[in-house]
Amino acid sequence: MTDAGLHIESVTKRYARRGGMATAVDDVSVEIPAGQTLAVLGPSGCGKSSLLRIVAGIDTPDTGRVVLAGRELSRPGHAVDADRRDMNMVFQNYALWPHLRVRDIIGYGLAHGRHKTTKQRRDARVAELVELLRLGGLEDRRPAEISGGQQQRVAIARALATEPRLLLFDEPLSNLDVQLRAAMRAELAALLRRLGTTALYVTHDVTEALALADTVLVMDSGR
Repeated sequence: MTDAGLHIESVTKRYARRGGMATAVDDVSVEIPAGQTLAVLGPSGCGKSSLLRIVAGIDTPDTGRVVLAGRELSRPGHAVDADRRDMNMVFQNYALWPHLRVRDIIGYGLAHGRHKTTKQRRDARVAELVELLRLGGLEDRRPAEISGGQQQRVAIARALATEPRLLLFDEPLSNLDVQLRAAMRAELAALLRRLGTTALYVTHDVTEALALADTVLVMDSGR
């Protein structure tokens, strides 16, 4: 398997619950071709967040495996560390550091860890993403000084900075009000099409899934 997409193969995950074991993900197989977006859709408790955690490397499957661009990331008893999976996540609450300015948040992954690069290259990448995400004029502000929609764009810019093979989205619009959510849904859909980055998008919102994804995986009781 050498293509650049994501392959989830016969993945099962069980968790201990009072009275026994509960199956969160039940023999799920799905592929995301390179450059496409898969929406995982379903209500709370259907297994979509558990599947996301397995792909992200937070949890290890009991059976099955996860492969990205021909590289095996997870199988029973083995998982590549989350920070070495060549993927980044946009969280529901954005997870922006309140004491950092927008430019430093976006460039954080290029200033620390294994993606660390020169200040010149980091500044150039940050400038590129500021333009792409329409964040011009906000570079020296802190999260509390910008709107919810702008915070979301900062979180996406930070996730894109290291040029990951896979973007993970954990219900990133759910904390926005209805009007802003509709605007950001259209904006994010256009951005994903323009970027051509492979993405896995978890949501409980049918409209969101249909607007953003090339393919929709509907989950119910882990299946």
